[in-house]
Amino acid sequence: MCARGRAEKPRLLSVPREVSAASMLLISGIGGLILARPPLSWALLGLLVLAIHFFTFDSAFYALRAGNVRLFFVSVAINVVPYIIVTVYIRPSLLALGLLGVAALLLIAHLVVERLSGPGTEMEYIVGSSIPVLPAATIPSLIGLVNHRVMIYWLLLTIYAVATAAYVEAHLPWRNTSPWLAFALFLPAWVLVFIIPYIFVALVEPTIRYILYGLRPRKITPQMIRKLGQKTFARLLLFSILALVALYY
Repeated sequence: MCARGRAEKPRLLSVPREVSAASMLLISGIGGLILARPPLSWALLGLLVLAIHFFTFDSAFYALRAGNVRLFFVSVAINVVPYIIVTVYIRPSLLALGLLGVAALLLIAHLVVERLSGPGTEMEYIVGSSIPVLPAATIPSLIGLVNHRVMIYWLLLTIYAVATAAYVEAHLPWRNTSPWLAFALFLPAWVLVFIIPYIFVALVEPTIRYILYGLRPRKITPQMIRKLGQKTFARLLLFSILALVALYY
């Protein structure tokens, strides 16, 4: 669930303007650190880099849309430099650089979709929703403690984020998003049960919710959007906690 575009001029440092993006950045980064189980010194470094991602998210995300190419490259450089320093001088990690490459590809994909479909479309929103959960994998890779549980957590959050974005879009009266798109996007998450069976406890509620909505789709009024956002945040928190508990033990 990425942030929707607005007219405000982006600044280099700011709190993400959308609660969905802010919450996913924090939940993904902190959850990734919990599963990585780093020593205190590395955990503090991870939290510092997560803070950088958090306060520069809007500038990286909206600068190009606002035509501020310089701000975009400055914010991207601030986010990338810690990984390069750690990889070159402290703890070499090709995985960390590889995940940065994945992040770059997702950002490019988002920009391409935005150019093709226009800003503020449902496809731009759905594709962009995969970006705020990247810290779940990149932060642990920075400290060299990525394991299969960390990667599964990242994949789960990514799948959940794009499926929930489709679910929200299908509710909006001005969208024509298929009511079954959320279920279709979320279905691959069940493949991960074959690796960690206990994660099924986190998958049940979203799966049932997406199926029920597909069977009985309904639109909401603009006045109900805030309430839907609050419910979406609560469900994200529940999903993340259940996934963390299942993966931690």
